Amino acid sequence: MDRCNAADLYASLLLTIPGVGRVTAMVISSVIGNISRFPHSDNLVAYVGLAPSVRNSVETVHYGHITRRGDSMSRHVLVEAALYHCNHADSNSSIVQFYKKKVKKLGKSKARVAAAVKLLRAIYHMLRENREFELQVTR
Repeated sequence: MDRCNAADLYASLLLTIPGVGRVTAMVISSVIGNISRFPHSDNLVAYVGLAPSVRNSVETVHYGHITRRGDSMSRHVLVEAALYHCNHADSNSSIVQFYKKKVKKLGKSKARVAAAVKLLRAIYHMLRENREFELQVTR
């Protein structure tokens, strides 16, 4: 019963994000479960499978494609929510500006994933601090 209440609380907080609807909020909250399981946002990003793979030797570090570990539905839902947010939210929001910068540098497909990671980090802090989404506007 407590888990259902926590999921409902998480879903209601997630609904404050532009681009996140009821189904998306329930998918994300059910995948995350209890946010206290993740000591840092990097752990949540890795759990969902949006972290880059890393190959390193003594002198070099190579970052590759995302690891794709975790639930594929949650990755899909996060990328779609980030894309919707970038196309429909205020054009001055930090996530939208980040996405536009990454599109120029990396292309649309990699920029979508990067925006999804940024959105997931924002979700982590929202749920951790139990607060609604705040549109951070860059000027």
